[in-house]
Amino acid sequence: MVQQSPLLTSCSIVGAIALLAVQPAWAEMNQVNAVTVNPAKEGIEVILETTNPKLSKVVTSTYEKTYIAELANTQLHLESGNPFNVNNPANGIAGVTVTSFNTSSVRIVVTGIDSPPAVKIEKSDDNVVLTVAAPSQTPASAKSQHLVATKGIAAITRHTFLSNNCNPAPSPFASDRGARDFTIS
Repeated sequence: MVQQSPLLTSCSIVGAIALLAVQPAWAEMNQVNAVTVNPAKEGIEVILETTNPKLSKVVTSTYEKTYIAELANTQLHLESGNPFNVNNPANGIAGVTVTSFNTSSVRIVVTGIDSPPAVKIEKSDDNVVLTVAAPSQTPASAKSQHLVATKGIAAITRHTFLSNNCNPAPSPFASDRGARDFTIS
């Protein structure tokens, strides 16, 4: 009879436990299998067909004319194998792009022609639906709120300003992927 070393047995048990501990993370990974853009009353609907009925964590931001949404713990698996892209899907909207941001997140970019579009994200059946309203023509003196969120800091600082009279200082964490400027009308 071959006798096994206690160290080898312990390593085998620890390895099996580690493997089982990792498995649920892979099981919960959401996948986007199809993307559809449909006309809507005030713009478009971007429908992402997913494999998991739970809505992934979503991080959103706006920059200049662009609205960006990142779905965490999600992978892009389109039949074509390519990112999704459509140009000029509606008046005021220059384009919609859905790409893999990294191995575990999907990025949706909606670009307005003159300003970022207003977007509402919700879950419907097994789909993530972005309702995109074409940007309205807002006068430069319109009052807006500016939020600065920084990765690793729980607090969000709110600034109210007139858009043509205030130019907020760049975030000291601007190089950090988690540092975002949010504009809310």
